[in-house]
Amino acid sequence: NAISFLRPGTYTVRRDARFSYLSLLALDETVCGVSLCGLKYPLCNASLSRAIPIGISNEWVTDEAKISIGEGRALLIFSGDERDE
Repeated sequence: NAISFLRPGTYTVRRDARFSYLSLLALDETVCGVSLCGLKYPLCNASLSRAIPIGISNEWVTDEAKISIGEGRALLIFSGDERDE
């Protein structure tokens, strides 16, 4: 897994083959103006809260995703499934 701290702004993230999923979790009580593009479950100007984590377990549909945060702080978590080899 990999974790990044995000402040208000716009971010472009590239797909990493090690990680199938990405999650955006609110650090503040509410994170406003959240947009996710290039993912299976897009958001447009949404609000995230710690109580209702609607930004978890999203999946890539393109090689690049755009994440925008208007107000608040969030964690961006990249994760993958364990595979037996």
